[in-house]
Amino acid sequence: MNPETPSWEEVSRTVFWDRAVALSSWRDRVAAGHPSYLPASIHRMSPRVFARFYGPARFLRDWPILKAVLPPEDWRAAGRFDVAWSHAIGGGWLVRPGPAFWSLPARRRAFLLQVGRTPGISIYAAARALAMPYRRAHDHAHALMAAGLLHGRLDNARPRRHWTLWPDDPRRTLGKLPEPKLTREFY
Repeated sequence: MNPETPSWEEVSRTVFWDRAVALSSWRDRVAAGHPSYLPASIHRMSPRVFARFYGPARFLRDWPILKAVLPPEDWRAAGRFDVAWSHAIGGGWLVRPGPAFWSLPARRRAFLLQVGRTPGISIYAAARALAMPYRRAHDHAHALMAAGLLHGRLDNARPRRHWTLWPDDPRRTLGKLPEPKLTREFY
């Protein structure tokens, strides 16, 4: 173990006010979106420590769902986790986690990640980078724009129409988030 990385006992006592919490119990409650375990962990842990104890693969898979379950007042603290998640999945620093991210088709998800890695890219350049036919890339771009995951600007000043794409700004889509649903109720 890295000497700079604290043990779970040290982390749990720091996060939960000197109360020792079993790691398996913490993982289960965070995965279920527990109304006190998840926000306390987001506020008091770094993304690196959170991912280490939650499990790196589980963090990549579950973070968009966990983010949707967080109350809006905790979204600001979760920004660090959004950036860490985006970087870890290979989308640069700009891909926003959303509950539907993993339900996107694989090639559409790859297109979204390519735009996240290179904001301001054209549809043609993204298609070339992914070795994808332009028509498919155009379809992916417009489907992602309709879903609110990308936004684009049409440049008519060039001889041919040219779309420039960026990952969507979360301030524009904040009102579009679905109402979070917990898998279990806690009292």
